[in-house]
Amino acid sequence: MAQASVSNNAAYYDTWTSFPMRSIREASGEEDPSTRASFEMSDYKLRVKVQPPTDLTAEAEFTLIPQHPGQRTLILELSRYLKLTEVRVNGAPAEFIQNEAISGSDLSRRGDDLIGVVMPAPMAKDRPIKLSFKYSGPVMFSAGGELIYVGARGTWYPNVGPTFSNFDLTFECPSDWSVVGTGKQVSSTIADGKRTTHFVTSKPIGRAGFNLGKFVSATSTAGGVEIHAYGARNVEQSLAGAEARVGKKPDPTRETQQIADQAANTIQFLSSEH
Repeated sequence: MAQASVSNNAAYYDTWTSFPMRSIREASGEEDPSTRASFEMSDYKLRVKVQPPTDLTAEAEFTLIPQHPGQRTLILELSRYLKLTEVRVNGAPAEFIQNEAISGSDLSRRGDDLIGVVMPAPMAKDRPIKLSFKYSGPVMFSAGGELIYVGARGTWYPNVGPTFSNFDLTFECPSDWSVVGTGKQVSSTIADGKRTTHFVTSKPIGRAGFNLGKFVSATSTAGGVEIHAYGARNVEQSLAGAEARVGKKPDPTRETQQIADQAANTIQFLSSEH
């Protein structure tokens, strides 16, 4: 039981009381009931439509494996700028609760929100649950120079904090833009004015992210490793202003191949030292 509040233009989530349910406390042979329930999460699959400069619409699904039995409610993190419209548990609609954005708070852009998903029955230890979500909102922001970042990195998809998982990410954006995402790019196609790019991770990782821009790309290789470097056609407004004051006009596209080659040389050197 808790309450969201604002003090001195900062948002707080005041917990009034929190304790394990009775069935957990009375269970014999289980782990310490005072320990908070934890989960393993695997096989994220996200289908994302991004519309510069701010909007994102997504469908996300993943498998959740409870590490403790009996919990009925799942608490997840998601940027408060994203509006959750549907949650399904093993294919069936589920009830959920999502806090509204807090106007005037810096957390309304940078902080996480919390969503609660009510399970149809208490979760069983080690029994996989398939969760799926639909949501949208202005979670991205423009840094200037046709560079788009995710406003709350790591919270653009539902999660319980850093946990290792495989990721399968598909992004759709206007054809004159490009997405650079986590994992290996396995395809990129253009049709009907839209670019669709698919990324897949080769092993479990803790977080997935992406950037959107009008990039110039370069490649280099080091043994069996292929390096991709991306340079924006312009720099962020804050950096451009600082450079202009000292009489410089940086051009990231001129450095893209050099950066790729430097990365390849570094990998080659470290490989020889193995």
